[in-house]
Order: sequence, then structure tokens, then C-alpha cells
Amino acid sequence: TWNLAPQKRDSVVIDAGTLVAAKGDGRLLGSDNWFEGGTAASLDKAADYGRPAQPAAISGTTEREAIASYRSGTFSYRIPVPAGRYDLKLWFAAVPGQGAGGFDVFVNGKRVLKNFSPAATGDGASAVLQSFKVKSGGQVRLDFKAGTRDAQVSLIDLSPRR
Repeated sequence: TWNLAPQKRDSVVIDAGTLVAAKGDGRLLGSDNWFEGGTAASLDKAADYGRPAQPAAISGTTEREAIASYRSGTFSYRIPVPAGRYDLKLWFAAVPGQGAGGFDVFVNGKRVLKNFSPAATGDGASAVLQSFKVKSGGQVRLDFKAGTRDAQVSLIDLSPRR
């Protein structure tokens, strides 16, 4: 469980696919939590036989480490937050040459992205943001359904609407 200060309890930022969250750009990121299914992965090339790890270049974000990790497959999150209205930001890593096709994303049972395929800009990987306004009755449900390719998400940012 997370132990947060009272002013932070209704904001949740999940670094998907990580056991230990990356350092955020001036904000607190939490490790992957409240999920079921899927597989953790990273765009970074792991160290191997004496060779150092190679971080992937990712444009479009100041939180490269958080976008490099992701959860993929068919999976869901059940995020406990107080009842209310929230801004939801979903960050995806787009990679050139990524398989064609897409996946669906549902928020509280409603499809918000259909056959979604994050598109890379340029030669390297890039961060892609999708934003939504959502309501919570004590929990926000996110369902990522593989379509013609595995679903994926890198960062989930849920904050109260002001």
C-alpha cells in the first residue's frame, strides 16, 4: 500500500511496468500497483555480459524513465480514489516500426480509445498522451484490451479536477 500525505491521497501517478518507480519531474511517481494481468516490459536494453544498459531515447517527455517502462497485453487497473471528478492522463510509448494494428481502452466500462495505436514521431521512440475527464465512485476502473496488437500503457496520472 502507498502511504501518502493527506493533500496527495486523491492524486495517483503510476509508473506502469515497474517494481520501483522512476524519478518524476518534480512529482511523486508510484510503482505499478492495483493491476491484474499483462506483462511488465521496458524499451531500455538491459545490461548483458559486461555491457552496460542502454537507455532508449524517447522524445516528447521530461520523464523518460517512466515512459520507458510499460505494461502490455490484456490487463486492468482498479485504482482506489475518493469519489469525485478527475483528470486522467494516459501516457504511451510509441516506437517506429511497432506492429500495425491497435487496442482498446475502457474507463469505468466505457470505451475511450478504439483500435488505438500510438504513433511515433521521427526516428526514435516518443511519448504519446491521451487525456480524459472521469468520475470515481471510490474507484476508477481501467481496462486495456488487446486487439490486433497487445495493449500497453507507460504512465497513469489521475488527479482531482480543479
